[in-house]
Amino acid sequence: MASGSIHVKVSGALQDHIRQQIGDDGLYENASE
Repeated sequence: MASGSIHVKVSGALQDHIRQQIGDDGLYENASE
C-alpha cells in the first residue's frame, strides 16, 4: 500500500494548497466532501 500512502500525502498537500488559494474554509469544506 505504498502508493496509497503517497496518494494521501499528495492529496493532503494539494488540499492545503487549494485551501490557501481559495482562502474560504466554507468552500474548502464543500470541495473536500
